[in-house]
Amino acid sequence: MNFRVLIRVSLVASSSFFLLFPSRVFGFGKPGHELVGSIADNQMKQSPAALAQLKKIIGNLTLEQLAPVPDAIRSWDDLPDEQKALKKVTKLTDEKGRLVANFLPSKIRQQLWEYFRANLVKVDGQERHHVVHFDDVSVADGTPMKYEDGAIGTKADVDLVNTIAYCFHVLHGDAAPDPLNRKITPAIAVILLSHLVGDLHQPLHVGAEYFTLDGTKVVFVDPAKVPNAKPDRGGNLVAVRVPGFGNGHPAGPSKIPGANQENLHSVWDDDTVDEAMSMWRAQFHLASNSSRSGVILAAMANGSVKGVLPASSAGIDGVVRAWATEILPLAKEARARLIFSAYPANVDNPKHRPIAVSGVRSGEDYMAWAGEKISEELLRGGYRLAWLIQQAQLPVH
Repeated sequence: MNFRVLIRVSLVASSSFFLLFPSRVFGFGKPGHELVGSIADNQMKQSPAALAQLKKIIGNLTLEQLAPVPDAIRSWDDLPDEQKALKKVTKLTDEKGRLVANFLPSKIRQQLWEYFRANLVKVDGQERHHVVHFDDVSVADGTPMKYEDGAIGTKADVDLVNTIAYCFHVLHGDAAPDPLNRKITPAIAVILLSHLVGDLHQPLHVGAEYFTLDGTKVVFVDPAKVPNAKPDRGGNLVAVRVPGFGNGHPAGPSKIPGANQENLHSVWDDDTVDEAMSMWRAQFHLASNSSRSGVILAAMANGSVKGVLPASSAGIDGVVRAWATEILPLAKEARARLIFSAYPANVDNPKHRPIAVSGVRSGEDYMAWAGEKISEELLRGGYRLAWLIQQAQLPVH
């Protein structure tokens, strides 16, 4: 979650705008977000009228293409202030001057730049365009485990849940005037929805454990009762690899067999998606090198939307809150299946993570379980993304 790619903006007379996608970002990694977008693209084909309206906003771009964009703009945070102050950017390159991912038309790329600049304002120490990606709702024992506006770990108007609802209203044409001036146009609303609905279905993006340390012991607590408790930031503060223990990996061996990433959040961003794809290929007897589109179509053909979609979009704000509440038990279980300890004091801790995974409970196959769960969430996310866009095209009553 902390990885950044240094970039620079070259302001030249050019009609091209380029995005550099970091390798590790908010929510699902790039492949996971693209999967959700691709599933939604396939679902949109079932509603030609809504698809036609969507094309009026984004042209021939796909949701699969757009889904990684909100993570990509995090790289701009490293730009010099004088470049961020410019109202127009005409060309984006990496630090070596290489042009990357030239696909956004000029009107949309300018709107994206304006959105980025409008959301550099800090909310609790983080840029607002970061805060929209998550909530830190407590999943502590004894808590309601329910998303509620104003609860600890939510951010009024600008968190993940509220931003999804607001983007829907922008597309639906009934958004209230925005006192925050976030510069969310219909095109930006589509870009954000294509990404944030995926974030909503990555459980560590919604639910958090709050903790204190008692020596080497990690104590998960109710933050309403222990005010000094800190959130694990969606597992970003939880090391899965601890340096200094060999195994040929510079960050040490994984304490979750089959996981490759260094922290728990990234395990759920990336490793679980890889596991889900492998499971789908095995389940549908597809070759290991079969195309992603083929895997998605097989998964959709064998999946079900029963119980996934509401009967209508009436009270959409409540619908999105219900989806957030729905994922919280999985966020709880994602941690409950693991054993934690304080990060060892005598080894290198370059990311300053206070917690480390020390094992998996009962020796169970954590990654197989997590991959199965994420396969379900990827489908839900894709179906729901398409449904939101379809419903947003309906006339306002």
